[in-house]
Amino acid sequence: MAVSGLLDLPAELLSHILEEVGGRELRRGNGSARLCVCQKWYKAAQPVYLSGLEVGDINIYRHNISKLRTAYGYSGLRPLMHKNIRKLRVRLVGNYREKHSTQADHYGHYADDETDHDVDVVDNKIKNISLEKWRDKVLSRHLDALFADLNNFSVLETLAFGASPESARERPEGPRWSYIQQSTMSTLLRNIPLTWNLKNFTLDMCGVKDDFEGLDSSVHVCKMIAIVLPRIENVRLRMPRLCPAVLQVGAVRPDEIKLKSLIIKLHLPVLGRRGFPITTPCAQWHGELSLIVLLAHTARSFLQKLGQMRGDAADTSSKHGMDLCRISYNRDTEGLIRTPDCLIMQHVWLGRTPHTMEDCGKSWWFEVTKGDRFAKERVFRYDVPRAEKEMRASMPDI
Repeated sequence: MAVSGLLDLPAELLSHILEEVGGRELRRGNGSARLCVCQKWYKAAQPVYLSGLEVGDINIYRHNISKLRTAYGYSGLRPLMHKNIRKLRVRLVGNYREKHSTQADHYGHYADDETDHDVDVVDNKIKNISLEKWRDKVLSRHLDALFADLNNFSVLETLAFGASPESARERPEGPRWSYIQQSTMSTLLRNIPLTWNLKNFTLDMCGVKDDFEGLDSSVHVCKMIAIVLPRIENVRLRMPRLCPAVLQVGAVRPDEIKLKSLIIKLHLPVLGRRGFPITTPCAQWHGELSLIVLLAHTARSFLQKLGQMRGDAADTSSKHGMDLCRISYNRDTEGLIRTPDCLIMQHVWLGRTPHTMEDCGKSWWFEVTKGDRFAKERVFRYDVPRAEKEMRASMPDI
């Protein structure tokens, strides 16, 4: 139907048609020009054109988690979120108290994370309840409902879920660590909108000590991550527990493989603990080799498998399609961080050697810093035969 035909329709019907088209489609490209057809068209199109702008980029923190039930619920903006939200970030700290600042991280992929400071304003209904009740009755319930709905977010491009520990200023007696349920993680990983436009996924569980609450030994989170990993362009992970199963390529079609960049951190915040804590192997893993050695070896097999699926198996080195694959870890007892580049098996020098204390609970993904150089005199080596033997003996079903 030509525009002239649309203008002959009753105003109510024209408005209904434009609502079905949606504000995002009207704004696409030089969208403002589409408002200037005529006065009747402008009157009908302007409200739709402006709809959804307020939900294009949403940040959820501990103090506004109740918005998922109210403003961002189905009785509020949730229907608009389905068609308009492009960036969704959930960043939590292990308490619900007011009068503490929260770092509002923006998880930029190839740039330093932008930050501002957002002062908590806590709902009086949850102000005085215990942490356990807040976790079970408020936090888990709201997060589970949101993550179960992710498949309906048809234009979501960036998804970040972070759980950080409290600083000493917020909790001098030490941070709370156990406030994310394993069922919440499972709900998230099962409902990531892979069939739509998701390009960036950050999962930073540095605020979870040892393991998740409500642990079910039959559920292996690494295997769940491995299912979605090849299907997203840019992935960044920091977990309390991890194992080589996270890099196993499962049942994925070649046309579904989109992965270009993978960053894994094996160092965790020092807050409230002695030494320099690191990611530990999953309970399903019983090996003796260090996690960095096992992951580095598995990364090589992972890249070869991607190459075989993406291109000519005889030339897997150039067919895996990856631009970045780095795993950072504590260098020694001094807490210095090293970053091997798994594409070339060499350590990356980022202009200086970062320290674990600089990365305590922050979403500082220095592994993607521009202008880095390679320390070629420090080639990263691992014992391949021993790693292969260890993997077969310890976890034959990964």
